[in-house]
Amino acid sequence: MKRLLIIKAASDVCPTEIAHIVATCKIFKMEVDVLNVENENELRNGLGSGTKYDYIYLCAHANHQVFGDNDEEGFNLSWSDFSGIMCESGCMNYGCIFLLACCRTGLTQVAYDLFCSCAKVEFVCGPRWTLNPNDLTIAFDVFIYNMEERKEQPDEAAKRMSLATGYTFSCYDRVEVEMRPDYREWEKQQWEYVTTNYKVPDEEIEARQEKPD
Repeated sequence: MKRLLIIKAASDVCPTEIAHIVATCKIFKMEVDVLNVENENELRNGLGSGTKYDYIYLCAHANHQVFGDNDEEGFNLSWSDFSGIMCESGCMNYGCIFLLACCRTGLTQVAYDLFCSCAKVEFVCGPRWTLNPNDLTIAFDVFIYNMEERKEQPDEAAKRMSLATGYTFSCYDRVEVEMRPDYREWEKQQWEYVTTNYKVPDEEIEARQEKPD
């Protein structure tokens, strides 16, 4: 049975949006949990239950660098730190899919940050532009339907999100991204930060050592 974790990281996220995604998951017999966070400690503490997830659904405001509350003085966290915390917690299964229900999260830099910090993240899906909550909710409803009912591949499910809403959604595949020269160069620059601040899985360290220069 698949498991999805909803992380609510902004105070003004509509409760109906979360209720809709919860209902969608239940239709497809998925287990779903909701975690409300207002700071980094709440995020860390909330991930310590031992449950492992196949999907992480994030509700927040965002740009290409950080996500969190709309208030500049509120909770904000960089994408690389988010991925590092998630991986360190042991809450994800390998092959986990990040569903980013935040504006402007379908950008390349966001995917690069998430992939670099954690080997367990296999796909990253999000919108390339600014959308309202209704658009995001319907789009990810379509994605979950295509993945769990039709057994589609993630990039095809993302195309159908775009068709359903008229907005462009991107779905990044780790295997393809790791072949890009610009990612490989950027990864070398970020690797020291990741290993200094987070416990990187042994499997990822071994895989990186085997990569050709």
